[in-house]
Amino acid sequence: SSTSQECRIDSIAQSWAVISGAAPAERASGAVAEVERQLVKPADKLALLFAPPFDQGAHDPGYIKGYPPGLRENGGQYTHGAIWLIVAEALQGNGDKAAALFAMLNPINRTLTADDVDRYKVEPYVVVADVYSAEGLVGRGGWTWYTGSAGWLYRAGVEWILGLRRAGDSLRIAPSIPRDWPGFRATLRRGAATY
Repeated sequence: SSTSQECRIDSIAQSWAVISGAAPAERASGAVAEVERQLVKPADKLALLFAPPFDQGAHDPGYIKGYPPGLRENGGQYTHGAIWLIVAEALQGNGDKAAALFAMLNPINRTLTADDVDRYKVEPYVVVADVYSAEGLVGRGGWTWYTGSAGWLYRAGVEWILGLRRAGDSLRIAPSIPRDWPGFRATLRRGAATY
């Protein structure tokens, strides 16, 4: 709740307001704008799950409070949630923002310099489940080889940024690419057919 001491804003709820289609467009757009304002930290290459983290509040949300503030799901970047923000941005036609978030989550972009490698401390070739936001640990990677996040990041890129989505036996093409892209080419194979 916006009046809560902890977990005042949650990226998943805000993103799914758009993805589900349940919220009126204006409210859904405002929800994502607040995630951008409060939870996306470009300088740290983070898209936090929620803020502020659980710490001293009276409510017990369960196991998540067992992690120190800013680690794993407790106010760090939970990559599933960050990916759903990419999807929400793309669904709203914000190709620039969707692609910027995709680039931010791309593990190779977390290890471009020696300082980046020292901060991240995990493999640069697999999607990480979480990235820390705790002071002194900002940008450190958590669990790696997390196939759920890898699968969702792949889908976010292909199905929502490039806009190439199967719907039953049909192919829907609805890209949400950055404005500075001149376009793109893709080859799709289904059975014996090549498109």
